[in-house]
Amino acid sequence: MHWSLLNSFRRMAMDHPFVPMQGHSLSVSTELASSLFGGDVDYLKVEARAKKLFPFTQLQKVVSSSSSSSSSSSSSSSSSSLLLPLPGEDVPSFSLLDRLSLDLSVHAGIIASAHASSSTGLPFSNISVVPLSDRFYQGGGLSLRGFETNGIGPKDRSDRTGGNVNVGACARVNLVPPGPLGDAYNFRAHVFANVGNCIDAGLYDSFGQVVQQLGSTCRAGTSLIAFSIRFSILQDLNYFLDCRSRCRACYSHFCWAS
Repeated sequence: MHWSLLNSFRRMAMDHPFVPMQGHSLSVSTELASSLFGGDVDYLKVEARAKKLFPFTQLQKVVSSSSSSSSSSSSSSSSSSLLLPLPGEDVPSFSLLDRLSLDLSVHAGIIASAHASSSTGLPFSNISVVPLSDRFYQGGGLSLRGFETNGIGPKDRSDRTGGNVNVGACARVNLVPPGPLGDAYNFRAHVFANVGNCIDAGLYDSFGQVVQQLGSTCRAGTSLIAFSIRFSILQDLNYFLDCRSRCRACYSHFCWAS
């Protein structure tokens, strides 16, 4: 049994709770477990997450403004006239750029302790004193895509046991499919690439080995998502390529979105 003090900060400004297309989010959480609170373990857990989305229309404006500043006013006026609809022609209502966005996200976490068992010179906690429910786990649609849910990190036979260091980064392009598929039936498509890992840093002899292990997992692929706001559920289907082993596979994830 252990008692801990929890603290969290979260800032979110996105246009959708499950599959946003623009906006940003930032969260930092800490947990201090101490024998001073009446428990029998001592460690500090810190985790931070950040996400930023750039709509392609916004990126297009940046590119257009930089290119127009280097062109003459005459060429700008002539090129803009080409964008005007012809007499009797309707203005197109569909633009693919309106349905695309660039999604960049990073997350990192560490469980530290004054009674560390690591030989790296850093205060990584002895993982055995941290309850299984408080350790880090990686993998799945809500962390690193292209993996089974909690499919990354240390394990005991077939059971994942979690780690005390957690790092991940992901870049993806989001697409809202045109027509009823995206607008009425809540489907989303993604092309993604991510790297990261979840490890027990106490197993390694140097900080360099820790860094090498944290960057040893890299996968890229595509995914299709269906969600329901009413029932707060999300179904995620991923097809990926492992960048190191070159293996290919497909994973499906179902989760309650929060």
